[in-house]
This record gives sequence, structure tokens and C-alpha cells, in this order.
Amino acid sequence: MAQRTPRGEQRQKILAAALEVFGEQGFAVARMDDIAARARVSKGTLYNVFENKDELFLELCISALRSYGDLLCENLEQNRPVEEALRLTIEKTMATLPTQEPFFYLFFDLWAKIGRDGKFRNRCFRAFQQCYCSYQQHLAGLVRRAQSEGLFLGVDPESFATLMVATFDGIVYQWTFNRKNLDLTLLAKTLMQVAVAAARISPSEARAKEKRVR
Repeated sequence: MAQRTPRGEQRQKILAAALEVFGEQGFAVARMDDIAARARVSKGTLYNVFENKDELFLELCISALRSYGDLLCENLEQNRPVEEALRLTIEKTMATLPTQEPFFYLFFDLWAKIGRDGKFRNRCFRAFQQCYCSYQQHLAGLVRRAQSEGLFLGVDPESFATLMVATFDGIVYQWTFNRKNLDLTLLAKTLMQVAVAAARISPSEARAKEKRVR
């Protein structure tokens, strides 16, 4: 009798195959038949695990976002000095960008589908809000810990966290289209310099700069 593959292992095989097929063909053209063949599972098995192509695509996108978030939060969850935790987070996120390229094209298809399909958009937004909220909470928590140590005193933790995540997202798009002109190591160093400058500014200095801007 043939040995049955555990369901969790089958799910991962299918997700890996779907990433390849969606990357090669795009979401609109890719067929569940192609994904089943690439994963070496029957169509019946594929549909037992994922009800339809939309469900498979959404889970793949969420899985990619969670992996990105795990990388982002890895050094924030450890009890490292604040500046070291922030530096490692920035450096590792930048260093792994080239290895995540297959996921970038997946997200381009995602945004296109979100624009056309309201039902899918609502499901996607709910899932992504949960992911982004988790990452931003980790970063905001780091800022609050820093504030207890006398750093980031002129900075709103939630706003800082939102800007950091938005910066990482923006660099993904810049790197995808303009990688020849981007030095990821230099970007990481510059972003850290900006973060450290924000960390060390005092509330009185922040107020003085705000008045000058006005």
C-alpha cells in the first residue's frame, strides 16, 4: 500500500508549486491543473486542500507576508539592546530582499486582483491588517522600551512603526524595478542612521525643530 503524505506536508508542496506556477504564468493564466501537476498531487487532493484558486492564492500571499514579518520581528522579540535590535532588523531585512523576488511578483498580481474583485479584496484586507498590525506592534513595543531607557523621547511609537514598515515595503518596489541603482547595504546603513538620529533627539529639540518647520 502506498504511504500517505501528511496533510501539512501536502499543503506545503502545493504552496511551493503554486508559487512557481503563479510566478511563471501569472495568477490569471495559471490553472489548478498546472499546480497539481507541479506539486505531483491529483486534482482531487488539490481541491481537498484548497477549495479554489482564489483560496490558494490568498494563502500563498499571506504565507509570504508572514515569513517577511517573522524576519522583521525575529530580533525585536529577543532581549537585545534597542539599537542593536533595530540594526539587525534593518540589515537582515535588506540582506534577504534578493532571495524573496518570487514573492514580489506574486504581490503585483495580488494588487491587480484586489482592484477587480471586491469580495476577494475584503478577505485580503482583513488578513493583511492582522499581519501588519502584529509587525507594527512589535516595532512600537521596541520604541516604548527604548523610551523607558531615555531614547526616542520625541517620537510617537505607532507612527515610527508604521513608517518603518512602509519604508521596507517601498524598498521592495524600488529594488524590483531599479535594482542596478540600489545598494541595499548602503540603504540599511542610511536607514539606521536616520533611526538612531530619531532615537537620540530630546523632546525639547523635537519641539524646537517643529517650531522651525512651522
